[in-house]
Amino acid sequence: MKDRYPFLGPDICIFPTKRVYSLKGKRCTTTDFPPENRIPASTFKPQATMNRIPSPIRKGWMAFLWLTLTVNLSAQNNRLYVDDFTSDVTAPNWVLRTIRLALIEGLEQTQRVELIDGVQAGSDLRLSALEDARRFQADYLLKGRLLQYQATNRHASTSSASPHGTDYQEAFTLQLDLQRTADGVTVSTRQWEGSGSATGQKATPQQALEQALEPISAEMNLYAQTHFKPYGSILRLASASRQRAKTVYINLGHADSVKEGLRLEVLEPGKVQQPSAKTPLGEITIDKVLGPNISLGKVKKGHEAIFQALEAGRTLQVTPTLKP
Repeated sequence: MKDRYPFLGPDICIFPTKRVYSLKGKRCTTTDFPPENRIPASTFKPQATMNRIPSPIRKGWMAFLWLTLTVNLSAQNNRLYVDDFTSDVTAPNWVLRTIRLALIEGLEQTQRVELIDGVQAGSDLRLSALEDARRFQADYLLKGRLLQYQATNRHASTSSASPHGTDYQEAFTLQLDLQRTADGVTVSTRQWEGSGSATGQKATPQQALEQALEPISAEMNLYAQTHFKPYGSILRLASASRQRAKTVYINLGHADSVKEGLRLEVLEPGKVQQPSAKTPLGEITIDKVLGPNISLGKVKKGHEAIFQALEAGRTLQVTPTLKP
């Protein structure tokens, strides 16, 4: 009590709601001190309120509070810089622009990457695309190149107009190159073909191209699942034995599509560029999903290394492993 009320004199008796204390922490009655020295405890704000709580409960409460705060640090997504697309063939500017914007929208819907539109962000034309992506601290650079493009109008060359209107057809082949900004290595090259048509009195080439781009949402979802694994961090040790980590809390949960049995690699601090780019420190398996952004993981490999790293206060990241 004295530590909590250092500004009070030695003869003041403090009256909480139902109990009465002296400054030495002993019980006192209203007759122990004259009325002028009796001061309700509510009059003063304690300097250390947590001291009222028994030590075991206080420690448990502090651990729970710490864990509650840290789980708000949910899984982190890789940053992807999308460069302006180029074309190897003659194609209208609106075609290349429409394809690019549809691809960006498809990637955004996956919620697996933090997108940086190089065109809207204001790319530096004095720099290469890779240098500009690094300027925005992106993990990956995505380049698009139109390899083939074909637009046809079936009734454009006929003398008699069709009663059903015009039939427009759009077809293209797009190449996507995914480059890792850390070392400039191209980690993926993929070609995607699309075709669509629009028929009617009010049909337009734009409608035909939009139909060709309809599957892009599913295509980009698969693309993101393959190349952009969400990564998180180990929050703290859950249990250990003989300086060997047994279980840990991580900030990935069912909001990150994490399920029990999922294997994750433990990596040293820094951005996770690609699972093969770093030597894993260890491996854990999801033992129980505890919430949207928290799970309990069981350490399978690297028990000593993980324990030592966490005891030293180093940040360890986890990402789903690609190994069978």
